[in-house]
Amino acid sequence: MGLSGFIDISIGLMLMYLVLSLICTTVNELIATGLKWRAKSLSKALTQLIDNQELRAAFYNHGLIANTKVASRGGDPRPDAPPAAAPAKGGEAGAGGKPRDREHPSYLDGRTFAMALLDSLIETPAAKTVQLQGAGKFPTLQDIEQVVGKLPDSNIRDVLLADLATGKKDLTDLRDTVAQWFDTAMDRLSGDYKRRTKWLSLIIGVIVAGVFNADSLSVGRALWTDETLRAQIVNAAGQTVSHPPTEMQCKDEDPGKATACLLERLKTQQDRLRPFPIGWPDELLNQQWTDATGLAALGLLGLKVVGCVWTAIGLSLGAPFWFDLLQKFMNVRGTGPKPKEEAK
Repeated sequence: MGLSGFIDISIGLMLMYLVLSLICTTVNELIATGLKWRAKSLSKALTQLIDNQELRAAFYNHGLIANTKVASRGGDPRPDAPPAAAPAKGGEAGAGGKPRDREHPSYLDGRTFAMALLDSLIETPAAKTVQLQGAGKFPTLQDIEQVVGKLPDSNIRDVLLADLATGKKDLTDLRDTVAQWFDTAMDRLSGDYKRRTKWLSLIIGVIVAGVFNADSLSVGRALWTDETLRAQIVNAAGQTVSHPPTEMQCKDEDPGKATACLLERLKTQQDRLRPFPIGWPDELLNQQWTDATGLAALGLLGLKVVGCVWTAIGLSLGAPFWFDLLQKFMNVRGTGPKPKEEAK
């Protein structure tokens, strides 16, 4: 077997890691959707960002935010919901960031946040102590300056005062500045969320490798000995590179539709694993196990564990890593031999 054979084996293993990584991502998304981790994280972050209780209550009762709650429950306005189901204190988070409102949105864009926050200022007790120019309408820049100056000492008051002190000419500038501040805070929240789910991803990788019997050593050995299988896997890798897998996060706010989307993609990813020599029962292992005794049996078991752990570690690197690496190897394989220089 020449260099091309080793490249083909590497491509086969990379494709397996890619598909299994996509499955891990989908399972991770299913868990996050079912437990509403994003909604809880956002609820906790908003409680910290808007640390004035009256302003936070007005913010959650604003129409822009109320509409996101309707979207999070699949468009059901729930007009007959009992009073006990109403969010306490404007939907703020409880202990540990758990939202008291079970329909807390899992995502807010910066523009919506800024518009709702600025408009909510006129609903605070501080707004009653000043003479508002735009009564019954969206507050003017002068109204916002007066209300913010009357707010109790808090972090959100300092943020708004700092934004106003930069010499904003109109509401559009102020809105964009507040939206940018919120987006920056959400970037930090996203980084923290990814760090907290890193260990979960590793655990899911171990489970997926065990459930699918994705033993890297056995798969590599099968690709080494079976040229037909190797060609089939390389052909599948070429199709994968030509038609990249779709994004694994289903963006639908409705939990039911998002779960159905993730389950459909999980089935698609399982179908892509059909060419690989993985899964249970492992006939080769059973035959070797029957013939082996004592230390030989322990050795076979040890190799199986090493192969699956190797796969789990590979899955922890993520689907984007393996897709980029697979593209590079396919490009190297597709270049072919270097053409000879013509004699001058």
